[in-house]
Amino acid sequence: MGMVHHPDFPETPYIYLMYTYTSSNGQLYNRVSRFTDQGNQAAEAGSNFGWPDKIGYFEDGEYANPLIMWEETVPPSGMIFYRGDLYVGTLGSQSLVRIGLNRDNDEI
Repeated sequence: MGMVHHPDFPETPYIYLMYTYTSSNGQLYNRVSRFTDQGNQAAEAGSNFGWPDKIGYFEDGEYANPLIMWEETVPPSGMIFYRGDLYVGTLGSQSLVRIGLNRDNDEI
């Protein structure tokens, strides 16, 4: 699991959390979710993200959607913001993933 806060946290109070979990069928999945005390569609306290019953993106409004999700395992070693983008260092694949965010940091 990796966690990072927005570099302008006092003005943009977002915390990004990347985590890996095992589904009921044994597959590993990764998610990046944004949390804020103001609440938004990216993540809200008490939101139902579907696990372990469902995995992925949902349009029915019953489940909260992640900002991004990979089907392959991307175990994070750390995250950092740099020039408006979120960079995730990974353990298993030993890679660096750049996640480009929009100005409001709520869309990829």
